[in-house]
This record gives sequence, C-alpha cells and structure tokens, in this order.
Amino acid sequence: MKRLPFGVLLAIVVSLVYPGVQRVPVSPKAKEKAKEQTKEQTIAITSTAASSFFTASYTFVDASTTSQIGPANYAIYAGEGTFGKYTGQGVSQSAPVIENGHTVACTLPDGSRGIKFTLVGHVAVTRFERTGDLLFEKGDPGALNACVNFAGRVFHETGEVTITGGTGRFAGASGNETVDVNGGFLETPNGTNPGVVGLPGIQGAFGFASGTFIMKFTVPK
Repeated sequence: MKRLPFGVLLAIVVSLVYPGVQRVPVSPKAKEKAKEQTKEQTIAITSTAASSFFTASYTFVDASTTSQIGPANYAIYAGEGTFGKYTGQGVSQSAPVIENGHTVACTLPDGSRGIKFTLVGHVAVTRFERTGDLLFEKGDPGALNACVNFAGRVFHETGEVTITGGTGRFAGASGNETVDVNGGFLETPNGTNPGVVGLPGIQGAFGFASGTFIMKFTVPK
C-alpha cells in the first residue's frame, strides 16, 4: 500500500480531531463591527505650533459671572507636522481652581510655584495648507489644566480636547487632540494699565505659547 506523505496525514488528523479549526463562526456583531471599520479611516497628526493670544470680548458662561472668572482669550496660531503646515484661530476661557475658598497651588516644569487654572470652554478652527481643509475642535470644562506663575509671567498647560468635524478630507472627523504647551505674558509699556473695554476692573492680557499637539481622529471613507 502506498504511504501518504507525513504532511498530508497530519492535515487529515487535524481536520478530524479539530473540525472547528477549518470553519470558525463569526458573530453578526463582529461582522457589523468589521464592516463599520472599513467605512472609516484613521488619521494621526503630530505637530509643533506657536501662538499669540489676547483678551477677548467673549465668554462661555453667563456674562454676569465674567467678573469672577475673567473673559476668554483669542488665539492666532501656526504650526507644522506630519500633514504639513497649518494655521488657525481659537478662543479659550479658563478660571482659577478654588477649594475651600482658596486658589489651588501648583508647580510648573521649571520648578516655580503657580496657581492652577482649569478650562471653562474652548473652540478652534485649523486650516491645513496642503489641501485647504479645515478641522474643528472644542474643549469642554476641565479638558485643559494650566499652572500659571503670574510673578514670573509664565504658564504650562496640558490636557485633551475633542475634534468635532471639518471640511473636505476632514468632513465628519471625530477624535481627540492632546496638548502640551508652555507660554507667557508680555510686559506692557510703563505707565499703562491694560483693561477690557466694557468690563471695568478686568485686566487685559497679551501673551504667547508654543508646544506639541497630537491629533488622532477618524473620518468616513
């Protein structure tokens, strides 16, 4: 009798002992998930950017409470990363963290002491030069936290904001962006006392920031 090669015998034994190996059932839920994944494309963009900002006539809360937390800031920024150069504009508002009636202390990366601030609200639009497409983002309360040293005129901010959509290639974008920023406040000319028009007693500010930004989001294919 002609003997079968060892490889053929092994295949026969495996198919007899483990018949399920040849046909693994897939649940309808797994099929649907795989189907949905094929409809999306994941995009990851790592970049560095710099910005300037100044006090805005804008607030994310009831205007009557602005005197307690201060108005928002407008920001103008530009950066470059794995998807090329980009520019953008945004508005952000933060407030000092209060516990037991006192501001919360914190420490900046340079070792100096500061006051902890947390995000009240944030929206921004980024335009990528390569395609002209826009990417939208927002920051919910508490999404970003900063340590501000007013005496040294410096701050450090970290956190994660939400990507909420876009245009062109980025239409329907959904994901997040991690933020790690260092910045400061510019000194005003001698004899001046910058304020916010229409908000007596609120000090105006002009500053700068730079850092790293990592965007990770999906878009429909």
